[in-house]
Amino acid sequence: MKLSIKAKGISVFKKAKSTFSKMNQARKAAGGIIPAIAALMLCSNNAFAEDLMAAGKETVTGTFGADSAIAKWIILAEVIVGIITYIKTKNMFMLFGIAVVIVFTTIGFGLAG
Repeated sequence: MKLSIKAKGISVFKKAKSTFSKMNQARKAAGGIIPAIAALMLCSNNAFAEDLMAAGKETVTGTFGADSAIAKWIILAEVIVGIITYIKTKNMFMLFGIAVVIVFTTIGFGLAG
């Protein structure tokens, strides 16, 4: 069933059925799915599995940790690129941007290690 609304000579058609009823149906369906998935995860043996990557943690920390050689070379490259960018643009924000990038890089390498 369609309703017709006229405003300034323009006819606008609007459906009588509300979209809220469709949203409520989706919420009711999701309300049963989420607890079922949670119960499956808790009852499965995969939830309590052994960490297979634990042996490689030392290698990752040595390679990509905060004190690794790769981290130092990347920070050095950031400083060089920042200085070159500052010389070309004469923009102080490019020079101060080095500090911001180094902070985020250090945090990232700290999370990796």
